[in-house]
Amino acid sequence: MRVGLIGCGRIAERGYVPAFARAEGVQLVAVVDVQSERCRAVAPDVAAFANVGELVASDEVDAVVVATPVGAHVEVAAEAARAGLPTLVEKPPARTASEAVGLLELEPTPFVAFNRRFEPGLLSIREQIPSGPIELRLRFYRRGVWGSHGGDDPLLLDVGPHALDLVRWLAGVELTRIRARELADGASIDVELADARGTASVEIRTNSPFLESVEVHSDGRRVARRRTGGALAGALARVTPGTQSPLVASLASQLESFGGSGYGLASAADGVAVMAAVDAARTSAAHAAEWQPIPTVDECSRSFSSTR
Repeated sequence: MRVGLIGCGRIAERGYVPAFARAEGVQLVAVVDVQSERCRAVAPDVAAFANVGELVASDEVDAVVVATPVGAHVEVAAEAARAGLPTLVEKPPARTASEAVGLLELEPTPFVAFNRRFEPGLLSIREQIPSGPIELRLRFYRRGVWGSHGGDDPLLLDVGPHALDLVRWLAGVELTRIRARELADGASIDVELADARGTASVEIRTNSPFLESVEVHSDGRRVARRRTGGALAGALARVTPGTQSPLVASLASQLESFGGSGYGLASAADGVAVMAAVDAARTSAAHAAEWQPIPTVDECSRSFSSTR
């Protein structure tokens, strides 16, 4: 599959370009960015286009990956859809659930790039989760939020979608209620799961070495754990030349699925559900961490339709 990459920011430079080099069945053949020098810096040997319109009209690509700043995701995906191109939209899929509903109306309907679903360790954890009530404990530590060229997203929009999609995906049910407390250097989130599945807690820190940790507890004991990063891993990465981002492997697997059967990819509906949880977390954080209900995808769609 010939793929065009729209947006040449940090995620393209550190994630997608090296992931394309590793992935099988897909080839990066074109890039687009509003600043042409980024195209040359990130992918100097790939054809560069001045804008999305030129790319989709060129007949050079079979599909596109949208990695622009989040505010342009739906607009760019719509332009690709009008040209009949399958699309993989970086997360978060939009700034709000209402905005993300716009993806549901596109044909072909875009996929959403929740790449953590393709990490072998997390796939293994998902298979180990028992059928009864569970407690998920997630930690996402960063030295700061992602250094986007387009400006750093607010914390709950930057890291929250990763964590909340993992909670939905691992538990296999929807999220019903949420509360969030924004701290000086992070956030603390509690979630209730549907179908009496249990609870989840998410701790986000932006003043620590990179760390992602997922634990599953059931009947008072830990039944599974996955940990990536930490202080030692960060120190080794800084002194080891050519060390790739830990995102590259899962991005490569995700691209292979995008270029093949699509198995395991998150849907646009998944994107709306996650953004509904993010919206509710924002509301909770603004109201002294009060519990907030999380609308369903159908409720988000009806609300969107009623305001048109």
